[in-house]
Amino acid sequence: MSQPESSDTHKKFTWRQEYQPPEVAGMSALSRREEEALFKDAKASARDACREYVAAFAACAAPRLVSIAWACRPQQRAMNECMSPLMTDKALDKLRMEYLSEKHREQYRSAPVEKRDGSRSPFAGK
Repeated sequence: MSQPESSDTHKKFTWRQEYQPPEVAGMSALSRREEEALFKDAKASARDACREYVAAFAACAAPRLVSIAWACRPQQRAMNECMSPLMTDKALDKLRMEYLSEKHREQYRSAPVEKRDGSRSPFAGK
């Protein structure tokens, strides 16, 4: 039996190569602190976007201790249905890409600029 020919759509990577999505290629990854801050900001913006559902769940849960699980289930489901599309991996990846591109732009702006004669521009990094 012969093996099927490799197509252009399936690239083979050697052990030294790592797959990176085209949007991330050439950019550094986020540090753990940056990742946590980005997730915290995304969660806060999701809470703000679903403010009325969060308030309804909080109002239901405030006077209860154990019965929250069954008494506030409709409010919790409504809150989760509102927040879950905003917290998907795809949405978080979009936020990461926006953050990385802004970080890349800032690094590019602050890089020193050399003139053709080899001296540095007095306006570099400003």
